[in-house]
This record gives sequence, structure tokens and C-alpha cells, in this order.
Amino acid sequence: MNKSSFIALGLLSACLSMSGFAQNLDGSCTTLEDALNSSIERRPVVRAAEADVEQARADLSDARAQRRPQVSAFARTQAGDEGLTGSGIENTLGLQASQRLYDFGLSRLDRESAKSRVRARSYSILSAKNQAALQTGEAFLAYLEVQMRLQITQEREVYFQQQYDATEQALQVGGATRADLAEIGARLADANADRLELLFERDRISTELKSDTGELITPCDTINLSMSDVTIVDQIEKALASNSELLSLGEEVQSLEADAARSRLNRLPAIDLVAIASYAYDDRIGDWEYRDRIGIDVSVPLLSGNALNADRRRQSARLSQRRSERQRFRLELQEAVEVSSRRLLSLRAQVFRRQDVVSNQEAQFEAAQIEFEAGLRTLPELVDDRLELEIAKLAVVDLEFEIAREQLNLQSLTGGLASRSSPLKEG
Repeated sequence: MNKSSFIALGLLSACLSMSGFAQNLDGSCTTLEDALNSSIERRPVVRAAEADVEQARADLSDARAQRRPQVSAFARTQAGDEGLTGSGIENTLGLQASQRLYDFGLSRLDRESAKSRVRARSYSILSAKNQAALQTGEAFLAYLEVQMRLQITQEREVYFQQQYDATEQALQVGGATRADLAEIGARLADANADRLELLFERDRISTELKSDTGELITPCDTINLSMSDVTIVDQIEKALASNSELLSLGEEVQSLEADAARSRLNRLPAIDLVAIASYAYDDRIGDWEYRDRIGIDVSVPLLSGNALNADRRRQSARLSQRRSERQRFRLELQEAVEVSSRRLLSLRAQVFRRQDVVSNQEAQFEAAQIEFEAGLRTLPELVDDRLELEIAKLAVVDLEFEIAREQLNLQSLTGGLASRSSPLKEG
């Protein structure tokens, strides 16, 4: 395998070229984007987040209903004194209509709080999608990495099989010793064991991908996680502006701010216009009588056993707690983005150095083969050089996939991994 099979073409795009992949029955493969979309559609955590949005929408409908006309039917039976000496029974059937006129902003604050909760839950859906995509993306990359390592291990197995056959023939004519044959046989058995372990690991990851996507897939051997070369400061600003978890916390803070403001106004009156139309049956006269009335209802809480003060303290404490959570998450997000960005810079520099190591190891192994054929190098030394070459190649593969995983993580932090969409409508 030539060197270009191990060096990523374009480090940001993490394009990995290799052969020998098992394809689907129709000869096709599944791209990373398709795998992520399938995983997002199936994850229960996404369905749960969508259910939370529906609950928040229902709360918003309740808040809006406060300023809309309310109509109810009633039936009443009452008995009691009528006048100074008489008593009677009265049956009443009717309708009551009411309309909130003024409540000093209480209903407005309820609506603002409910709207912020809807937006917060909508961002939570993006967070759930992002986490689902991140887990599936990591499994997707793990499958490709195992496949690449498997191919390198199979090449080692083929090499030592050829060496074993040649050593066995040389042993018959006295050109090799039994120790040489045993050395090659041990290396061959080791390569065979590594291949079997990698096959199991590939099957395990394939099962995980099947669970995520709902079908048995074959990941395509070319992935694209390309990101534009931007500064660390730009990456941090992008994360602060687009990270769905941070946006959700911000909306929750706004919701609690509205709740806290409302609790400070909870002793103010509410003024409603009330109209009643009814028919009443009086047993004294034995007939139905139509009645109607219209008026203004003013309700003012006077004594609540300190419940209103407790509510104000509760809302203030919840607001302070959520503000602290948002600030803590903001700082952690900035740190995570900066660390991830700097790690990408380090990995890019390392992969060039590892490329030089592979070039030198290839040249050394070629020279070792010439020297071995000329009798200047022993078989164990040749075996060691072959294993060192493989170690160098595997180190490059590790770096390539580490770059891809770090890009995946950085896209997750900056809100670009899951399918981006605007927050759901408030309803």
C-alpha cells in the first residue's frame, strides 16, 4: 500500500481512501450525512424533546386564554330566606361571559414566560439531535478506522505468510533454521489473532450503527467534515451564537425573569367585565323569569398566609440558579471550543511528522530487505523493521481519525453537526 493511502488529503476534510470495503447488496454504501439523519429520526430522546415542546405550547395557549373571552354555562339550585318571614327554593339556568380588562401586565408576563419556554424546548430538540448525531458519527468513524486497521493487519498477515512459506522451503535445503521458522510462525499467528479481534470489533460497531439507523449499513469510505479555516476566537463566537444548549438556557432565563417579574406584581388587582343571562324558577310564583346583569369584577388578594411572599422568593431563587447555570455552561463551552481548536492545530502538525516517519521506515525496510538477501541482516531484524513500518502507518491512521473525531466534536460544540433549522414556531 502506498503512502497516500494513509495520509489524509486535506486534513480538514478527512478524506480517507481505501479499498476492500464490503458493500451493501446493491453495491451502494451509506454516507455519513445519511447515517446521521437516520439516527436523528429514530432516537427516543428526540421524540421526548418534541413532546416537551408540545407541553410548552399548551402552556402558551393557557397564558393567551387569559385575555380572551370566557363563556360558561351554569345551573344553580338554592334554598333560603325570602324576606323576613318566608323561605323558598329557586332554580337558575344561564350563561356567564367574562372578559379581562386590565391586570397590570400579569397576563402579558405569563405569555412572555410561556413563549420563552417554547423557544427553550425548541432548542432542546436541536440539542437532542446534536447528541444523537455525535454518537452515530463517532460510531461511523470508528467503523472506518477499524476497517483501515484491518486492511493493514491483513497486509501484515499476507507478508508473514509469504515469509513463512519461503522460510519453510529454505529450511529444507539448509538455508534457514527451525528457530527462524518458529519466529515467522509466531508473527503470523499474532497477525491472525489481531485480524480476528478487528473483525469482531467491526461487527460490534456495525451492530451499534444498525441500532442507531434502523438498518444494517456499510459506511462509505469517504467522509467530509470540512470546516473553513477560522481563528479560535471566531470558533468561540460561533459556538456562543449557535450552541443549542446555551441558547436553550438563555430562553429559560428569560422565562424565569418574566415569572419573577410577575411574582412581584401578584398583589395587584385583576379587573374583569362580567355579563350574566339566566332564567330562574321561583316556587312561590311557579314560573320561569328571565334575568340579566352586567358589571365589573375587581379581585385583589389581601391575605394569603405569606404564600405570595414565598412565591416571590422561590421565583427569585430559581432565576439566580438558572443564571448561574447559563454562566457556568458558557465558560465551559468557551474552554471546550478553545481546547478542541488547539488540539486540531496540534494534530495537523503531528500528521506531517508522522508522514516523515512512514517515509523513513519504508526506506529503512527496503534497505533491510536488500541487506537480508545479501546476508548482512538476520531474519529477526528484518521482522522488527517490518513491524516498525506497520506501527508507523498505524500511527498516521490514528492521527487521521483523531482529526476527524475532533472535527466532529468541534462541529457539535458550534452547533453545526445536526441538521440546522430555526426554532419551532410558538404555536
